Amino acid sequence: MMLHFLLALALLSIEANGFSWGSKCGYVRSSQSETQYPPLTNRKSEIKLCSFNHKNTALSQGLRAGGDTNDAKGIVKKNKFVHWYTSYTKLVDEKPLMTQSITVGLVSALGDILSQYIEANVAGVVFSFNWLRFNSFLVSGTLFVGPYLHYWYGVLWKVGRWGQEKYMLSKRYQTMIQVVLDQTIGVAIFFPAYFFLYEFTEALLSLRAPLLATATGKIYEELIPVLLMQYRVWPIINWLNFEYVPQNLRILVSNVVAIFWNAYLCTKVA
Repeated sequence: MMLHFLLALALLSIEANGFSWGSKCGYVRSSQSETQYPPLTNRKSEIKLCSFNHKNTALSQGLRAGGDTNDAKGIVKKNKFVHWYTSYTKLVDEKPLMTQSITVGLVSALGDILSQYIEANVAGVVFSFNWLRFNSFLVSGTLFVGPYLHYWYGVLWKVGRWGQEKYMLSKRYQTMIQVVLDQTIGVAIFFPAYFFLYEFTEALLSLRAPLLATATGKIYEELIPVLLMQYRVWPIINWLNFEYVPQNLRILVSNVVAIFWNAYLCTKVA
C-alpha cells in the first residue's frame, strides 16, 4: 500500500511539472525540429533523464532571471516543494479518505518513533526499537484515527455551513461552535475508542487475544491526564485550523502538530 501511495505521489508530481513520459522525456523540442531520443532500455536512466531535464530548466530560469547558481538551486528546491504540495492536494481531492488515512497512519508511526527514542533517553537505557508497537500505531492510525478524523472533520464542516446558511453566522462564530464540538463530543468519542482499538490492533499483530481489561485499566489511569494535556494544546490549534485552513487540508495541518502530540500520546496508549 505504501509503495503504491509513494509511487502515485511521484507520478502526480511529475505530471504537475508538465512532464509526461511520452512527450517530454522522450523528445527534445526546438523551434526547427523535433528530435526523438533512442529508446531507453533502462528505466532508471529514463527517470534520471527526466529529472535532469527538469532541473536544468529550473536552473536556466533562475540564471536568466539574473540570479547566481545558488539562487537557481533555490528555485529548484522551491519548485519541488510546490509540486509535492500540489500533488498531495490533488490526491486529497481525488481520494480524500485513502490519502488522509495513510497520512495519519504515517504521522502516528513517526510519533511513536520519537516517543520510543525519548523514553529510552529519559530512562537512561540503550534504545531498542519496538517494531510491534510501531506497527500497531501505524495500523491503528491508518484504519481508525484517519477515517475517524476524515468523517468527523466533515461533520464539523457541515455544521459550520449549516450555521451560516440557517442563521447567517459569521466565520468566527462558526469556528467557535466547531472547536467546542470537537473538544467535547469529539474527544469523548475518540480517546476511549482509541485505547480499545490500539489494544485490539496490538493483539491482532502479536497473534493473541485482545485483553479488554488492559484497555479499560489504561483508560481509568491515563484518560484524565490525556484530556487535561490535550486541552492545553488542541483548542488553539483547532481554532487556527478551522479559522484559516481550507477544509481539505485541515487533517494535514493537524498531523504536523500531531507528530509531537503522538509522541506524548504513545506513552499513554501503548
